[in-house]
Amino acid sequence: AWRELAEIYVSLQMYKQAAFCYEELILAQPTIPLYHLAYAEVLYTLGGLENLQTAKKYYASTVQLTGGKNTRALFGVCLCSAAISQLTKGR
Repeated sequence: AWRELAEIYVSLQMYKQAAFCYEELILAQPTIPLYHLAYAEVLYTLGGLENLQTAKKYYASTVQLTGGKNTRALFGVCLCSAAISQLTKGR
């Protein structure tokens, strides 16, 4: 039910609510990389330094859970790193 609700929220562009649903899914089943990846993508979409840093961690956990075989998660780590670099450039 949480996954279905999260997908509905994403389709309605209600990303904060979708993030909550994915958090619940990760708490219920922390070894499923799909939930970590989806949560990271929602956080990346929300943007902001804190969300990007958290998204990078969840992309990295997806990479770890899949043994480095998830190309989407590897690319997500790169995207987050680039976005964080842009945000902190003037600091």
